[in-house]
This record gives sequence, structure tokens and C-alpha cells, in this order.
Amino acid sequence: MAIDTLVKTSTPHPKIGDAVFPVRVLVRTPIGGFGRLFDGINTWLEATIGRGCYAMHGAGSTQRDAAAWYSRNPEEGRAFAAAFPVS
Repeated sequence: MAIDTLVKTSTPHPKIGDAVFPVRVLVRTPIGGFGRLFDGINTWLEATIGRGCYAMHGAGSTQRDAAAWYSRNPEEGRAFAAAFPVS
């Protein structure tokens, strides 16, 4: 009889994201929220960068909430920022 165990890691997910995906694009949450834009972002990321080749985490800001998208190289980060110029 096999017993499955849950392994707890001590490293928070954002720290893992920083280590694996060193390029971060910080995007302030639009006034009305991301809404449908979030679906478009995910579709673009999977088609352009590839599933498993990026990460996303929430990010705090002193002005508004924000989200951070992580990738492995600056070209991907620049392409993301150009595709979704949210201010």
C-alpha cells in the first residue's frame, strides 16, 4: 500500500519565481481591474512564451495594487510590456 505525502517547502512561491524567472514586468492593476485583459494576457503568454516558461504573482504598490509577470530573458519581458501597455 502506497502512502502519498505532501512536502512543504519553506521557500515562498514569489522567491522561487525570482530565482527561475529573473525578469519581472510589474503592471499596476487598471482602475476597473484586469477583467478580460487577464484572459488575453494568459493566452498571449502561452502562445508566445510557452506554458511553464513564465510566472505571475500579485505585487503590492504604494499607489495601487499590481501584478508581476516573470520571464527568463529581457526580450520576453519587453515583448510582454509592448503587447500590454497598461498604465
